[in-house]
Amino acid sequence: MNYRAEIDGLRAIAVIPVILYHAGFSLFQGGFIGVDVFFVISGFLITSIIIKAVDEGRFSLIEFYERRAKRLLPAFVVMLVVCVPLAWAFLLPNQMKLFAFNLFSAVFFAANISYSVKGDYFSINAHDDPLAHTWSLSVEEQFYLIFPLFLIVCLRWFKTNILLLVSLLMLASLMTSIWLAQEDWNRGFYLAHARAWEMLAGCTLAIGIAKKALPANQWAAMMGLCAIVGSYVLFDPRMYQLPGLLTVVPVLGTLLVIGFGHRGTITHALLSQKSLVYIGLVSYSAYLWHQPVLAFGRLAAHRFTNIDPGSAVLMSVLCVISMAIAWMSWRWVEVPCRKGTLLSKNRLILPYSMGGVAVCTFAFALLVLNTNGVENRFSAPESVVESIDFEYRRDECFDLDNTHTREDWTCTLGIEEIEPTVFVMGDSHSYAMLAGLDMAFQRMGISAEYAGLPGCVPLLGVHLIERYDPLKDCYALKERFFEHVKASGGKHVILAGAWSYYSGGGVGRGNIFNIGTNPNDRPSANKSKETFPIGVETTIEHYSQIGVVPIFIGQVPDQKLHPLQHYQPLSKGKGAGYLDSAISKREHVEIQSIAADAFILSGADLIDPTPMMCNDSICPFGNEHYSYYFDEDHLSVMGSKRMAPFLHKELSKRVKTDQMVKL
Repeated sequence: MNYRAEIDGLRAIAVIPVILYHAGFSLFQGGFIGVDVFFVISGFLITSIIIKAVDEGRFSLIEFYERRAKRLLPAFVVMLVVCVPLAWAFLLPNQMKLFAFNLFSAVFFAANISYSVKGDYFSINAHDDPLAHTWSLSVEEQFYLIFPLFLIVCLRWFKTNILLLVSLLMLASLMTSIWLAQEDWNRGFYLAHARAWEMLAGCTLAIGIAKKALPANQWAAMMGLCAIVGSYVLFDPRMYQLPGLLTVVPVLGTLLVIGFGHRGTITHALLSQKSLVYIGLVSYSAYLWHQPVLAFGRLAAHRFTNIDPGSAVLMSVLCVISMAIAWMSWRWVEVPCRKGTLLSKNRLILPYSMGGVAVCTFAFALLVLNTNGVENRFSAPESVVESIDFEYRRDECFDLDNTHTREDWTCTLGIEEIEPTVFVMGDSHSYAMLAGLDMAFQRMGISAEYAGLPGCVPLLGVHLIERYDPLKDCYALKERFFEHVKASGGKHVILAGAWSYYSGGGVGRGNIFNIGTNPNDRPSANKSKETFPIGVETTIEHYSQIGVVPIFIGQVPDQKLHPLQHYQPLSKGKGAGYLDSAISKREHVEIQSIAADAFILSGADLIDPTPMMCNDSICPFGNEHYSYYFDEDHLSVMGSKRMAPFLHKELSKRVKTDQMVKL
């Protein structure tokens, strides 16, 4: 097909919002839709190329796959190779294990499958995953492997009905996508059969105009461009029906631009600007490199500087760096491998190279998994390494699917043989205290029921303004928990959480979980600060109406580094110097100040763990023998058990029983 500069411009319009979205710029809250635009462009171009080659009698399936491999694989492999030493330097053991698994999946073009099982594109953790973007590359590769075969069969035996067949296939995929958006969003987002309709939409356009191009149309093309840009600005990650029926808007917009945005239209003039065309030319490399640059840049800022990992200035610098690396990748990897003679002289170089990469990746993954994330990169005493454990009755107590509707939605703490008189709820920070609470309740001779979800702020009337997951409905769980306490006649409710994360952020003001009184509120740090005291007051008021005074457990201090990084000085013989990196008591109090003020003003009954966790100057993260923490902010099981006497003492003042056992 003839070169169309506006399509390269459209590529730029697709990749820029994706990069800005991953960088956290709120103006492009729907920037992830750029991937959908890419899918449509890919479907259109691949079909146009195949149809033209078949019509001219020069199509070769082997040559087609070879050209695709030359176009995509070299830059992709270089990106993965560069990520390995960076991961070795920056990633902690658990992160390293996940990286190795994702690397293995990406090399075998199955990243989308692995992410559909254990990933969440919109989670906060995805920001620190350097390979989070490889899912879409796997989707395209899977499509490239299968669709050309289907198209060739149709062109040979069903040529007169080819448009109908591809259209029916597209509709079937779209229906699957719409259904999965409601039933199993993660699979609908990642898996190829639910995404294929977007590429097939481009295919139908290419088939439809193969014989006669559509005429230029100012209004149709401009409407298409507005639909795309409008999606970037107006679509929200919290719309859990994405991808699905709403995704038709940017997909249709892309079709209108490609179909009607020819020379002579304003859309063509806009998209053919040299700057956009140039970005479009390097768009593949830009997509490849932006996520590793952003992820490792955030990690470096968090570990080695006092810069907020999410600051606009840092993100802007990293975006510029990613574009500079993209140009180098395009100039010195993409172009030479696609147009040069190195791969053309010996057609076995590329498959042999990929075979070698696959073998090395498999060996690397085995090494990482068999050495627990190569934890010996961080020299720490064996007892410390063993103490960094977070799992305590997780399968029965925490992060259960459909907790808001399932029958076995709570677990029992303390004495199991008696009726529960205390009810506990919260987020992952409450779960991190579970071992200590369990011990305290046992010594108090009482029984308690617990329920919790990650990132679930245990305040009534408050919504987490993040992507809604129908399997982990925090708001519904809180309502159910309240009604359960009311029906049971319970008198004691304990609520624990990472309070600063919902009211202002953690260390460096990172880790903000935006909240609001309305699920449709825009994510905003200021909105969260305003909502938090409202949530505290609403919670106290509602529980007071049923005769319950809620007990809040304050947040343990955030630490600046992972425990293994904290213990580096100790392994180097620097003695007590390993505590120099602990957060100061002053910093901890300052981080908790917004939440603390809200608790004080509302008259909340607060158990503050600061006296337990801090001395006059610092808040130690452990001692020479074991770590109090699992990561930068969650207690380890050992750290939780260490809190048991403190929790026993404080709860005994508030929860009166006839069976008090001295701890």
